Amino acid sequence: MRSRIIIFALAASLLPVGLRPLQAHSFCIAAPSNPAITTQTLRSGDVVMGISDLGGGYINKLVIPGIGNLMGSASRRYGRGGQSALRDFLHAGAYNPTQAGFRDWDGTQCQIITKPGLLVIPPHKCSLWWADGKYNFTSPRLTPIRQARKITSEFDYYGYYQNMDGRDGITIPCIKHYFEYRFIRKPGFCFRQFGPGTPVFRPQNALKNIPVKYPAGTYPAEPYDISKGLVVWSLRGDTAIWSPRWIYFVRKNGKWDIHRSKSVRHSVYGPHAAFWPLIIISDSNRPNKGPALGLFRPNSIINTDVIVGRTNEGKQVYADPRLTRVLATSLPHRIKSMWKMGFFMFFRGMLNRTQTPPGVYETFRTEVYMMVGTPNQIRTAAETISRLSVSAKPEQH
Repeated sequence: MRSRIIIFALAASLLPVGLRPLQAHSFCIAAPSNPAITTQTLRSGDVVMGISDLGGGYINKLVIPGIGNLMGSASRRYGRGGQSALRDFLHAGAYNPTQAGFRDWDGTQCQIITKPGLLVIPPHKCSLWWADGKYNFTSPRLTPIRQARKITSEFDYYGYYQNMDGRDGITIPCIKHYFEYRFIRKPGFCFRQFGPGTPVFRPQNALKNIPVKYPAGTYPAEPYDISKGLVVWSLRGDTAIWSPRWIYFVRKNGKWDIHRSKSVRHSVYGPHAAFWPLIIISDSNRPNKGPALGLFRPNSIINTDVIVGRTNEGKQVYADPRLTRVLATSLPHRIKSMWKMGFFMFFRGMLNRTQTPPGVYETFRTEVYMMVGTPNQIRTAAETISRLSVSAKPEQH
């Protein structure tokens, strides 16, 4: 029987989004529960998004008029839905802190704070994903305390969803999702399951120097740093509910790239980038016809200076441009019953707390936008967001 594993967490201050600091709050790092239960919703125009506080605030509902809820039985699982995860090549992707939970039916409980047009996920400890059983670092025979040690990572997750319709010149349903993975704890029992002497440790992927500019100096990757890192954020939906026939990209020269839906990975950031960081799926190949769903990751300061160093009090000490490339992906049949679209964000890595300057920990941050309208409307909104991103100051969290 899967055990309920209790972990206590002290959530950090949420003053940047107008919220008071939280008191200590207990939650389960991996608790059996129903991943289809939506506990909070956010409306943007006539689109409704739902998330679950039983699964790290992952998205398990997205209702588009004329289509319905895109997420059905195939996609409403803690390993699916709309969420993110972090991995690196130094540990062969096996050490993988994730937003939603340990397995498809074992979610990470968290608190959700609701304000008008805003859902905030306070910082909570990230569980490791069980990696589909490919690296058996845990066992159901273990006691709850022993199990918790094995799957509670050194990372905290923080994020929010914000309605942007009617703000800053955006006139279509649009939801901004900002999130962070905070490397806040020193390497402990959990991370050491993936270090030297284990079958997943890959020393050839240890960079000779992780930072680009900050912190100043040379910081070669140690066994319990993140080296050649990857964060994936994606949405998944049921093909039985909606199986869009067309996919849209925009080339660097501004021309539409429209073709029948197929598995595609385009470079949208880095030396070989040939497309905007925008993906659109639709039932029509006419840009003025909807509804269509678009995902956009602007080339903002937040999205290029992806690593920040912060003190325990939340003061930003440095921001470093460690992003190396981004792939925009669309998989019309991730499995037969489910499609997937999103962004693969590759970056140099992160220093653990024994490597950083005293009192500082590193955080990966990014922002993405979900939009609904015609492809032309989504493109116009993306252009508006890009203009604002150039002039906006980085957010402090």
